[in-house]
Amino acid sequence: MAAADTEVSISKDGDGSYVNFFICAVAINVSERGKGGRLARELVQVLKDCAVQKAREGGLPRAKVYGRIDANNEPSVHLVDDMGFCLLYTSDAADER
Repeated sequence: MAAADTEVSISKDGDGSYVNFFICAVAINVSERGKGGRLARELVQVLKDCAVQKAREGGLPRAKVYGRIDANNEPSVHLVDDMGFCLLYTSDAADER
């Protein structure tokens, strides 16, 4: 089993309006962890597809999909890199306090 929490909004920049699709959290059942990330990969792909669909429904030309991951969680870092996401920034846990 897997679950996700997202926030969706409309934003605008110099290139026009777009769907802002923030992945707040992704949770994978403990029994599925360490099995190559198949379930996590499928869930993130569904979320990416959902963002594109939201943009189409709103007549918007694009969607930005983003989220926050723990830089020390190597499987998550590898997954998002492998799926074509780019790193925007990193921060130390001490910076979050």
